[in-house]
Amino acid sequence: MEKINLDVLRNSCARPDVLEASINTFKKYIKTKHNLRYVILEDKVEDYNRQNISKEWIEKNKNLFDEIIFSEKILGPGFFFAPIVKLCKTDFFFHLEDDNEFIFEIDIDPIIEVMQKNSNNMVEVIFRRGKTDERNHPTNIIIDGLELTLFDIFSVATGLFNTNLVKKVIDKAGWKTQLREVQVLGRLSIEMNLKKYTLGFNENKPHYKHVGPSKGYRKGAWKDEK
Repeated sequence: MEKINLDVLRNSCARPDVLEASINTFKKYIKTKHNLRYVILEDKVEDYNRQNISKEWIEKNKNLFDEIIFSEKILGPGFFFAPIVKLCKTDFFFHLEDDNEFIFEIDIDPIIEVMQKNSNNMVEVIFRRGKTDERNHPTNIIIDGLELTLFDIFSVATGLFNTNLVKKVIDKAGWKTQLREVQVLGRLSIEMNLKKYTLGFNENKPHYKHVGPSKGYRKGAWKDEK
């Protein structure tokens, strides 16, 4: 497979402790021969002190990023995805959040190769957080030797995405729309006959820890805001 450029797009919301762990574990465990460009979109939060702490951390560690964008308005759930996709300059991208802590080594090159071969309809391959909810009709499938789980919703969580197909879905939804995974993205992707997958067969073997909820940082909260 020819070496390509791949954007790593990260959303963050002023939580430098989990952000640092997420960055470090991504670099440690996610393996690829491709050229990576690291982009961060830092959301605006209401707490000025919290925002300033995070901004200072990002600027102190700016060598970790190739592009840094500070949002001028509060984005929040459903509204963060379109702005980060707009920043993408590559055919495929890896999207993740500020509180993803990877726990073992994963070579993403075989995933990218399968996505290239199926670029007409494979819109995403999401990393597993746990067992896929049965309401999303998970189906085990093997494509070119890669074990996957086909499912209904369009997840905006952690994984690899086909940029062109993602943009086509957002074009239909509207770039300023709240991009809900079931009612908006999931529905449109089904109408467009796009396929969404989770890496691996449907079992409770996560690829990473979603540490925000485990710390009590729910829906973008942080520390004393829990």
